Amino acid sequence: MSKSLTIIWQYLRAFVLIYACLYAGIFIAGLLPITIPAASSAC
Repeated sequence: MSKSLTIIWQYLRAFVLIYACLYAGIFIAGLLPITIPAASSAC
């Protein structure tokens, strides 16, 4: 792989991890009967 493609892959992977963490936090907060402030940013 070329250097630029590797950099793009790293950024893409980072964004995917951030969004996965965000949605996991929202999902968990939705399952819990109590509301936790900033549950989606607990990662």
